[in-house]
Amino acid sequence: MKEVISTECVVIGGGIIGLAIASELARNGKKIILLEKEDYLCQHTSSRNSEVIHSGIYYKPDSLKASLCKEGNELLYQYCNEKGIRHNPIGKMIIGDENSEEYLQQLINNGKRNNVKGLNFLTEKTINKYEPNVSAKFAVLSNTTGIIDSHEFSLSLENEIEQAGGYISKRSVIGDIKNSDGWEITIKDDHPFLIKSEILINASGLNSYEFAKNLGLKDIPTARFFIGHYFKYHGQNPFSRLIYPVPDDSGLGIHSTSDLDGNLRFGPDAEEISEINYDFIDEARRKKIFTSSIRKYFPNLRSEKLQPDYTGIRIRLGKTHYESDFYIKREIRSGFDNLINLIGIESPGLTASLAIGKYVSKLI
Repeated sequence: MKEVISTECVVIGGGIIGLAIASELARNGKKIILLEKEDYLCQHTSSRNSEVIHSGIYYKPDSLKASLCKEGNELLYQYCNEKGIRHNPIGKMIIGDENSEEYLQQLINNGKRNNVKGLNFLTEKTINKYEPNVSAKFAVLSNTTGIIDSHEFSLSLENEIEQAGGYISKRSVIGDIKNSDGWEITIKDDHPFLIKSEILINASGLNSYEFAKNLGLKDIPTARFFIGHYFKYHGQNPFSRLIYPVPDDSGLGIHSTSDLDGNLRFGPDAEEISEINYDFIDEARRKKIFTSSIRKYFPNLRSEKLQPDYTGIRIRLGKTHYESDFYIKREIRSGFDNLINLIGIESPGLTASLAIGKYVSKLI
């Protein structure tokens, strides 16, 4: 006979978003079980990104991305300061050529509509003063952009869940799920057990769309997947800030990011894929594309110092980076009572994570 465990909330997915939700609920007194199918937490999107704390300048006004990024930015800096998590409000330049002035001005206006503070428009002379190795005619300086040690952040959230009495179950592969007077979730392992829960929260990241479909939901936005490649720069970091080109429809462009030890990497690019695979695609061709793109703003780049680093995959619901939004919804319909879906949580998911936790808590 299967062991039966009863709880108030089951969170599916042990990435940053699932951890932030579970931490918020557990600290608010909810009985929580977080399920993760991998051996370790944060093995996918949460550990394969740029570790940037975004300001909220890019996102469509009145979207969840815009509001949750802005709130999350402030919450994340406060959290890092309180918990002693390594971070640095390093700032970011979004740069452009002589044809980009109008767009960059519009970007500042978009940021102001999203209540983003610390935005300044720069011309070439000021750019060269701040970043002498950058070649650009115009730029937007975003002072509330930063970087974070996402591993330290995830460990802190994990500790909060357990200290508040929550339970994290790794290597937990889900079998059958039924909704009959509450959710019944069968966990497949050598000794299968059953969890009964009032609330089911789908925060399974790259698997969130398929998970929702397999439950029987049919009217959710279709997900698309994009792989992004990163190259590490084996040389002295020439920048004191993050350097981003003008974004395109696929994303924020091949930008430079520094880690907290000052090491430099470039990426990601964006290429749509049909299945989840983290292999580097066509390394030689991709290096040429990176070199050409980076030299537009860093003409002294030495391409031999670029070496493959890692790849990440993002899930997106809209056609473009700007038009796409988070799908966070409590499904109030027959057969799906007390189901909360989080789908399409791409960038700025890390930045927005604590705000997303509070948002989901209010849905319960």
